[in-house]
Amino acid sequence: MQQQELDRITAGLRAVGYQVHDGTDQYEIETTSALFLAARSWPREIVMEQHADALLELLARAQQEGKSAAASRLIIPRGFGESAFAARISTDGRFVAVRGSSGIAIYESESGKEIFATPEGAGGGDLFELIPGSTRFVVASYAQLMLIDFRSGWPFKVIDTLPWNLTNNHAIAVDPTNGNQIAVYDGWADGEFSVSIVDHSGSGSRRVLEAFRPILSRTGAIAKAALTYSDDGRRLALATLTRIIVWDVSTGKRVADVAPPTNLNDMNNPDLAFWRDGQRLTALVGTGRVIAVELDMADVEHPRFTVVEASGLFRDSDGAVVVVTPETAVDPRWAPSFPRAISSSGSAVLAGRWPLAITRQGRQVVLWRSDRPGASILGPHLSYEILDAFYNPGSGHVTMIDRDGMRSLDVTSGRVSRTRQFSALRTRLNAFARIRRSPDDQFIAIREQNKITVVDLAEWKVVSSSSISQDNNFASGGVTWDFHDGSLRIVQRALFKSDFSVSERDLWTGRVTNQWRRSFSEESGHSIFFPWDSNHSEYIAISDASRQVYLVSASDGRIVRTFTPVVKVDDIHPLRRSKADPDRFKKSGYLLSPTFQNDGKTLIISASDPRARGMLRKYLYDIGTGELRAQISYPEYLALSNSGKDDVILTSNGSVFRFDVKTRSTIQIYQPHRHGSNPWVFDDRERDRVISVDQDGTINISRRSTGRLLATVLFSSDEQPFVLTPQGFFSGSALAAERIGLRLPSLKVISARRLTAALARPDLVEAMLRDDSLGEVASAEKKIGLGQITSTDVVPTVSAKASGLDSRGRLIVTATITPQQAFGVGRIIWRRNDALVASDEVLARGSDELRFVKAITLDPGPNKIEIVATEATGRVASEAFILEVSGPHLADSLGRLFVISIGIDNYEDHRLRLSFAEDDAVAVTQALSSRSRGIFETVIVRLIIGRETSVNRRAIDEAFRDVAGQLRSSDTVVVFAAGHGKTVEGKFHFLPGDFIFSTDQSILRQGISQNQWEEWFTMLGPARNVLGIFDTCESGTLTGARLNANSITSALETLGSTTGRAMLTAATSKAAALEGVNEHGLLTAALLEAIEKGDNSGKGILDLWGLTVFLNKRVPEMARETFGMIQVPQMNLVGRNFLLARSGPVETESARVIRSREPTHVVVKPTDLRSSSEPDAPQIRNLKPGLTVRLVSEAGGVGLVAKHGEDLGYVGSSALAPLN
Repeated sequence: MQQQELDRITAGLRAVGYQVHDGTDQYEIETTSALFLAARSWPREIVMEQHADALLELLARAQQEGKSAAASRLIIPRGFGESAFAARISTDGRFVAVRGSSGIAIYESESGKEIFATPEGAGGGDLFELIPGSTRFVVASYAQLMLIDFRSGWPFKVIDTLPWNLTNNHAIAVDPTNGNQIAVYDGWADGEFSVSIVDHSGSGSRRVLEAFRPILSRTGAIAKAALTYSDDGRRLALATLTRIIVWDVSTGKRVADVAPPTNLNDMNNPDLAFWRDGQRLTALVGTGRVIAVELDMADVEHPRFTVVEASGLFRDSDGAVVVVTPETAVDPRWAPSFPRAISSSGSAVLAGRWPLAITRQGRQVVLWRSDRPGASILGPHLSYEILDAFYNPGSGHVTMIDRDGMRSLDVTSGRVSRTRQFSALRTRLNAFARIRRSPDDQFIAIREQNKITVVDLAEWKVVSSSSISQDNNFASGGVTWDFHDGSLRIVQRALFKSDFSVSERDLWTGRVTNQWRRSFSEESGHSIFFPWDSNHSEYIAISDASRQVYLVSASDGRIVRTFTPVVKVDDIHPLRRSKADPDRFKKSGYLLSPTFQNDGKTLIISASDPRARGMLRKYLYDIGTGELRAQISYPEYLALSNSGKDDVILTSNGSVFRFDVKTRSTIQIYQPHRHGSNPWVFDDRERDRVISVDQDGTINISRRSTGRLLATVLFSSDEQPFVLTPQGFFSGSALAAERIGLRLPSLKVISARRLTAALARPDLVEAMLRDDSLGEVASAEKKIGLGQITSTDVVPTVSAKASGLDSRGRLIVTATITPQQAFGVGRIIWRRNDALVASDEVLARGSDELRFVKAITLDPGPNKIEIVATEATGRVASEAFILEVSGPHLADSLGRLFVISIGIDNYEDHRLRLSFAEDDAVAVTQALSSRSRGIFETVIVRLIIGRETSVNRRAIDEAFRDVAGQLRSSDTVVVFAAGHGKTVEGKFHFLPGDFIFSTDQSILRQGISQNQWEEWFTMLGPARNVLGIFDTCESGTLTGARLNANSITSALETLGSTTGRAMLTAATSKAAALEGVNEHGLLTAALLEAIEKGDNSGKGILDLWGLTVFLNKRVPEMARETFGMIQVPQMNLVGRNFLLARSGPVETESARVIRSREPTHVVVKPTDLRSSSEPDAPQIRNLKPGLTVRLVSEAGGVGLVAKHGEDLGYVGSSALAPLN
């Protein structure tokens, strides 16, 4: 780089908070630039390739982001990795910082929600401390100190870079009086150690208190140390395994020096803390039974040593340091489980205002606070540990495999297309399992230890198992395996030898069909090194000691081509060259590692040298011609990219970027991943997409040409995807929505679930995945995006109390709603065990306190009553007020099954007519009725189909109200609806039979809205078990050229989340609905089959979970077999599992149809009651005037009437008069 460029880069680094001193050389500037890029997971290749313009552009971008970094944004909790090592609490108790295996995460202690996490490779040092009175923390990472502001994650400020002859930082402490001074204990390469104080408030000056050469042990345990300040900042104490030293900070002189009688081979970190008065010091040194050191600063010549079984230190409310033992007496205001958690965890308890412990497994941190009962659990992880990921560009589906199973996602819609569990194969993969897939995506091969198992993905069954050779020559050597021409190829290399063994096995039997062994050292005259790759259908690539790579035929071991890249010491980048030894480089040279690119046409040879501190260069060769296509200097991994193109997608330390192989420049930077290891990256040029999958299962979907992030997808433990756009709109998993937090400028964090009304917009998510070509997302962002939510001060507060039971055994609850200032109240939501049981639309402005009283039917056993209020606009909901009560004991008597079944074929708008909806509604009622014996006391059906009545809003409303009035807590309700559906502005609308389409406005006016369905499901609140099944289709008449059936299922998933009821949905195009499966709609056909043979428990009973497992497998099979399309039912399972039917053949006799008992008309003159509407139909009997009846339907002057819930027959309409 030119000096002018370096000056501009220096100014840019300073502008974003990095400390670059005047006179700093090019090496230090480029090192700091690389750190700046790593902090944001941007490609360090920009520095390695000396692209000053690109670096300056990113510095300007970071400066702009810094100005707006404190804006409201949704935080996807990534946690601290698999293990938590240490934690800190801020002095005000508001924040908790946790250091884990993948970085540092900051949590708001009150909510337990994550507000910030360091990218892997940036700010991820083992040593860290919170800066008192600020939103910053300091990290010691190797030979650097960095200051990070977690309010915005910006800037990553380097406050000190140690000389290169320092080996590492070993302990740090922050001055508690103002946080400006940081004490550092570091070690020199020649064995000398020092304690220094760095002032980060100004120039970052370093003052060495003392440099000394302590007694060293053979284990290097001297590096284990702890530093701490006294509360007044006047004293600084250091504890190692050999010394405890106290300095006067102002003079730099020792005031105490103690040598505890410890074992020098002990490798545990010491712990120490001053008492609040600063006159006493307590330290722990050792492992297990440790030495507790008590030092009185007034009598430093007489320390006290005690052998104890201790796990840490903390300060009690009086400022005394407490040594935590299994018998420690803890303040009674803390949870009684606190001392037990400490003694069982084996982890340190941190000193601070509130105690904190790390569980034994290290997967969570538990915080106990003295100002409130109970504990906060920090760090729940949303995603998975991915073992492998692959992408099918034809279908646009990305598949991920973890230890529990696999799931496929359609990147065009953000919806799951397939899920499978390894438990169905009676196995669970261990962390060391490795997986390969066949090129046609039909099989995967799993290697665990000495066995390779082939699994058929479509049938999800094991088809064969093959043992790996246990020959002594090959048992401990390297093994790869892959698919080739319908066979499984296993390649083994002998340990410490140049011998290779290749065998091909039949996929279905595991029988050997071809086999060869060969020793390449005899031909080449050189030893074969370990780097080799067999991930190719035709070849194996092998490197040897002569720095050559051989392309070997996998079928017979013949050497087809030899590659000889030439690497010189000058190829080491200047950033790394200073650490390389040219003479040693010339003697021992470098290693070559071959890898086949996923396109099967390119061989990548990586040259590396440990003395050059890692990667030197990558060479891209054309396999067919042997031509060298390109050289790249640094990135570790290349993604799938078509050969013959000039650009490739690269990843490096979590960054993802597009690289021009001719100009050696970065063209486009994509959304990075937080983990330092490289994600799986897939280049879909046809769709203009780049899809990247992190090792925690997070998926980023970006536009290839522009780099624009379209959506981020992650999975929660409910197996459902949560899709989030950069604008904050989301869809999918309710569990993930509960854990994802909206971080406000005040650093207050609220659950995304509280924003469901405003931001849960499946339609906008799918629009974004289509590039927002119509501008829908951009328009909505201005009205309801994250930028409109800047505070929770507008949200009402809720309190409630229970006042006993009424005569029907319902719990009487009084809620008090207090609006904030004049922001008012919009809606009050009442839930019982997550099910929506009541809702009040208030829409009241002003600040007057409101009271509401509700009678809530309780479930048997535990009940959690939640009450939530929104502000007047309904965008933001309050924290839930929770009452926990016990319900009545459930008698052993059977409950009843209510079925509300709706089917519409004959729409008044002839363009919308369907073929199977009414038959589906009848078939579902017949199936559930005929298979209910022994499970339900009785089955009561409300059948609403067009052949009997006009299926309008009133008819459906009457059915819900009639059922709701009869419900008990032991009852089960199934709601089935088949007909047309449409989403408008993210809300589902079911179209009644009298609907006539003109524009979207007609859907809003005439359709049955999602809010109406929510109200109807709320009426079913007394029932413990409710299932909604929607088998809907979307017609081109309603959508024009753009069919989007997925938006219906997305909206109905939101309905399930809102109501807290289980929902099964499937939406198809009208063409598929008209064709049907076995004269039924797709979902209904699978549902009927599930009732007949869907029992997966072996007990002859179909329950909700068994039904979903069956449908999840059978619906895609039917869709593929019948329509050649992909259709996956969407499940929103909340609450408990419950029984639905006995498995077995479905009887076809008519289900008993029970009408509402409420009369609507009176007979005004004598009239004949006939068996059908035909004029010559047989007469049943004569009806006398004054008889009240219910008019069920009316057509052509003849009406169907019922009495006491039973159909009577047909009469002339002129004989009836409506009741007032």
